[in-house]
Amino acid sequence: MFCAKCQTQFPSTSICPRCSSRLLAPGEAAANLANSVELPPLPLQTTVTGRILVGSILALGLHLALREWGAFLGLFDDANSSVAYVAGYSFRIVAAMVGGFFAGAGRGNTLCSGAAIGLLSGLGWLVVDTYPNLQLDALNVGLVMVMVGVAGACALAGGRIWPAIVELPEFESPRRSSLLKFIVGGKKPNLTPPTRWARLMVSSLGVLVVMMGADGGRALLKKLPLGTINLGGPSAIPMVDFQIAFIGIVLCGLIAGASTGAGLRHGIIAGILAAFAVVAAYSQQPTDHFACLEYLLDKFNARESTLQSLFAIGATIATTVAISGWIGGQLFPRLRKQRRRKTDY
Repeated sequence: MFCAKCQTQFPSTSICPRCSSRLLAPGEAAANLANSVELPPLPLQTTVTGRILVGSILALGLHLALREWGAFLGLFDDANSSVAYVAGYSFRIVAAMVGGFFAGAGRGNTLCSGAAIGLLSGLGWLVVDTYPNLQLDALNVGLVMVMVGVAGACALAGGRIWPAIVELPEFESPRRSSLLKFIVGGKKPNLTPPTRWARLMVSSLGVLVVMMGADGGRALLKKLPLGTINLGGPSAIPMVDFQIAFIGIVLCGLIAGASTGAGLRHGIIAGILAAFAVVAAYSQQPTDHFACLEYLLDKFNARESTLQSLFAIGATIATTVAISGWIGGQLFPRLRKQRRRKTDY
């Protein structure tokens, strides 16, 4: 006998020992299931863009609320005190952690989503706090990097604590017999290539090294015997430095996107990381360490404003690396590894 409420079978009785309702015979149970209501709708399937948007809004709103509570408690009475600095930076990190948790809950592989939330919320409050004079000092850059790492880690933790709903394969009638039913899961495997974070970090650091070493490379080329390469006079030094740096940036982009299967995605991520690193270093180091950027700033007429110069440098590097990464993915596609078959002889 079958209980419709408890969804359990109980032998040798006509009354359910749990809910005291009448048990149904096999025929009655089948008729009852046929007349039952429809199954509840499937949960809403969110997208990566939606999770990043909601998580960023949540992080920014929570940070604003924490700052209001801190002002009420008198933590920001003295803006230059150590308590105000620690409280302000702690509130940003906590808000990024909460946004990362919510972005990763119920989803898997959300490291990129959490890192994007940390980057957007960190840059957002950095622009708001320092407007109109944007200051990218070592402390603010380090804080943004910490927020990116913390939000990404919290997104992974949220996916582990609240895992995604397991989707079971649909039941198929035995009349529609096919060899396709022997496929595990009944669905196509996920063919999305993974993100090579180690290669992205190496490519980004390579762009920074190339930018800082372009002038030294020009000096080495000038020492070649018998004037092998004509580098022009002193007026051509900025242009030659920029050409050397541009070639190095393109090579770093090609390395970032080659044999990954997602050259454009790797190029965009590497371009953003490289632009952020170069802009942060340019704002802290003397200008003679980046002699190759003089030619670029003169072409864009961006020497008058610090914000315009930083935007011109970052946009040029990010665009160049992104296009180079896409070209690297097209020239050097991802090859499938052939596994050796095991034999019994």
